[in-house]
Amino acid sequence: MKKKKILTIDEDGKVKTIEKSLSDKKKNMWEGLEYTSIGYYLVVPLVVSIAVGLALDKVFNKHFFILIGILFGTVSCFYNLWKFVKEIENKR
Repeated sequence: MKKKKILTIDEDGKVKTIEKSLSDKKKNMWEGLEYTSIGYYLVVPLVVSIAVGLALDKVFNKHFFILIGILFGTVSCFYNLWKFVKEIENKR
């Protein structure tokens, strides 16, 4: 199997040589694909919360439900992002 030499700098400032095989590169590519779903984790809760807020505004003829929807959507986006990062950290 073909190996590639990579130069890195450690905490002490010394240059180190690391050899990586091509299978490591493929593994890193698949790990990077986990991050493609992060947009869904952020956009979907916000859009759904805003839509529910707008619907409640029309039903009750009040204009503060949209603000509640934006607030709830933003909080749920950050919660989903925190949960996603914790899940990725646990895999490593």
